[in-house]
Amino acid sequence: MIWKIGLFALVTLIITGLLAGLQQKINLDFEKIVLPQLAPAIGCFLMILFFKQLRTPIELNLNKFIAFKSLLALILPIGLIAISFFIGKTIGLKPKVHM
Repeated sequence: MIWKIGLFALVTLIITGLLAGLQQKINLDFEKIVLPQLAPAIGCFLMILFFKQLRTPIELNLNKFIAFKSLLALILPIGLIAISFFIGKTIGLKPKVHM
């Protein structure tokens, strides 16, 4: 198994260099997107593609209570921000935009 980890590191390092070279070659601004950050995901995909024993089945046991809590965790912050915005707008506050 340790050699697979070393192979993953080597593949990721090579892909990082290739993506950095590609980004410089096509003059893609590093401030907008950094292609080399995709290297670990590509390396992981290649390792799973070539080593079938690394594939594990994914079991999804959907618990209604956990699904409800997850949905609440997504909706509650958005709702609180919306309420704060409308209360501020009602009392005459203007949102500040920092750039």
